[in-house]
Amino acid sequence: MKKNNWLKALSGACLAAFFVTEAQALPAPLPDANFFVKLEKTGRPSPAGGGGVSEFKVLNYANSDGSVISADGLFGPKQDSLIYATCIEKDEYVQGTSWYAVFTGLFGSPSATGGINYPEEDTIRRVLGGEFGENFNKPGNSGFDSADVKALQAMLWEAGETTGNDLEDGVSGESVGNNSDTANDLATTWAANYATGDLPALTLYSLINVDWDRDNKKFVLDGNGQDFLTYLPGGGPNIPVPAPILLTGIGLLGLYRFTRL
Repeated sequence: MKKNNWLKALSGACLAAFFVTEAQALPAPLPDANFFVKLEKTGRPSPAGGGGVSEFKVLNYANSDGSVISADGLFGPKQDSLIYATCIEKDEYVQGTSWYAVFTGLFGSPSATGGINYPEEDTIRRVLGGEFGENFNKPGNSGFDSADVKALQAMLWEAGETTGNDLEDGVSGESVGNNSDTANDLATTWAANYATGDLPALTLYSLINVDWDRDNKKFVLDGNGQDFLTYLPGGGPNIPVPAPILLTGIGLLGLYRFTRL
C-alpha cells in the first residue's frame, strides 16, 4: 500500500473509532434498560431530615412490555425490600409511587446528567465506598449526614454538566441549599482524594422515572425527567449483581442507599 493510501486508511479507521466512541456515549433508549421497578417513596431514614436521603419500598418488577416479573428481582423481594437513592438531576421531584427504568451505571443512561463519563463514575464509586460504606452504613452514619449528602450531590451535578472529566478541576458553583460553598469544597476534596486507587466493590444503578404508554403498551420517559442513583455491594463497573439481595426486619442483609430532597 502506498504511503498516502496507508495514511488515508489509518485516518479513516481512527475516525470510525472516534464515532464508535461517541456513539457509546449517547443516552441509552428505554429498551436497553435492564428492567423496570415500581417504587413507593416511604419517607426518610433517621436522623430526621437526612440531608436529602429518601427511602423507597420495592413494589414490583416488569419487562419493557409491561409484563410483570413474577420472581423477586435485583433489589430484593417485592413488598419486603427497601432501597435508598440520591437524585442526580436538579429540577424535578417525584412523590408517592412511580415506575423506574433501571440502567447499570451512570454512563450512557438517559439521565438529566447524561454527561457523566467513566472516569467520573469511577471516582463517584470510590467516594461512595470510602465515605458512605458498601451498604450505605459507614460507622457514624455518614451516609445520612446532611453535609456529606450535599457534597455528593454537588459532585454528581458537576460531573453531569460538562463533557470531559470535569471532576479533575474540582467542584464549584453547585447550589445545593444552605452552605453550598462548604458542600463544593468537600466535594472537591473527595474528587481529589478518590481520583485514583482500587475501586470499591460497588455497582451503580440509574433509576429513570417512566410512564406507561397504554396505547403502544410500553414504558416511555416521564415528563418530569426525574432520576436517582442507587447502588449495591459487589460487582464491578457496569456489571449487574447476579443475585437478589434480601432485606428483612430480622437481621438479613439490608440495602442502604439515598436521595436528595
